[in-house]
Amino acid sequence: MAATESSEMPVKPTPNDDKEIAPFVEIAPEEEEPHSIFTTSVKRWISYVASFGAMFSTLSSYIYFPALAPMAVDLNVSVALINLTVTSYLIIAGIAPAFMGDIADQGGRRPAYILMFTLVVASNIGLALQNSYPALLILRMVQSAGASGSYGAAYGIVADITTVDERGSYVGSMLVFTNAAPSFGPVIAGLLTEKLSWRWIFWFLVILTGTYLLLIIILLPETQRRIVGNGSLKAHRIHRSLFDSLTRDRKINSVGQVQGL
Repeated sequence: MAATESSEMPVKPTPNDDKEIAPFVEIAPEEEEPHSIFTTSVKRWISYVASFGAMFSTLSSYIYFPALAPMAVDLNVSVALINLTVTSYLIIAGIAPAFMGDIADQGGRRPAYILMFTLVVASNIGLALQNSYPALLILRMVQSAGASGSYGAAYGIVADITTVDERGSYVGSMLVFTNAAPSFGPVIAGLLTEKLSWRWIFWFLVILTGTYLLLIIILLPETQRRIVGNGSLKAHRIHRSLFDSLTRDRKINSVGQVQGL
């Protein structure tokens, strides 16, 4: 009897019965920022510039070998002492990249590159002009301190502007430069030593590294993600290349003129 009465009781309407059910609206996910704002062609160009600098890490070492005997004669020392400058170069080459890499990570890629190649250019000028064995030994270590860190800094630049999936092809160009230098470096050095003098080996490096240093100052953008993010943040002072300063100011002026119209 109780069961029958409970089944005939009217059902009370709920407060939500009179409300219309809103249609389901799918919210599109926010578009993720690109890993880098640079186009593929610009990324290629940046990687080539960085890779060319990495070449000096091996070129500065191997280009030196054909001049060992002539230098020993001119400086009036034994070949064994000249070979010691090779050993000292390699020792510094094993230590300096750790410090240069930290500078590139903390202070930016551009300051690290400018510091490294300023050391390389200055040491090459000194090596071309020096007339004593102690100066040769010290300047070779300075040269190594600058040149040996260029490979790690170049890889840092490539890592800044590329994803893991596309990084292999960019690193490949860097390996081409660094692996080719031991092949053509001694050939050039042998020709310079035979036709001119062993000092022209270092003058040749002065021309190459000096031109490259100017290229860095004028064109190479800052890529350190802590400083410029994916490239969209404005770089300041030493982090800002001369080309970027001119083009960015020109864009700002053109935008201002359009808005003024």
